[in-house]
Amino acid sequence: GFYIHELNAEHKTDELILIVVHPDHQGHGYGKIMLKHYLNKLPPETTGHVATHEKNLPALKLYQSHGYKITKQLPALYDDGEVRVLLEKISSEIPGEK
Repeated sequence: GFYIHELNAEHKTDELILIVVHPDHQGHGYGKIMLKHYLNKLPPETTGHVATHEKNLPALKLYQSHGYKITKQLPALYDDGEVRVLLEKISSEIPGEK
């Protein structure tokens, strides 16, 4: 698996664009490992953003279990017409994540 993110150091934001785990290996904690790795690399006081489908319950559970909070809906970002939600967290909000 892998993840892609984009850091904007000037604005102290980082967008987690995607986390990919091969379907044969989903549900074994690899997404959690990659998310922890990503969060441990975030500079202090950086706000992390991630968007996901509002019905993607496994992803929402993963992000929320690591301190992300839903901040707004992003209707129809792409041609698929699917509503997404934006989640965010500040890198220093969870003790012991660093």
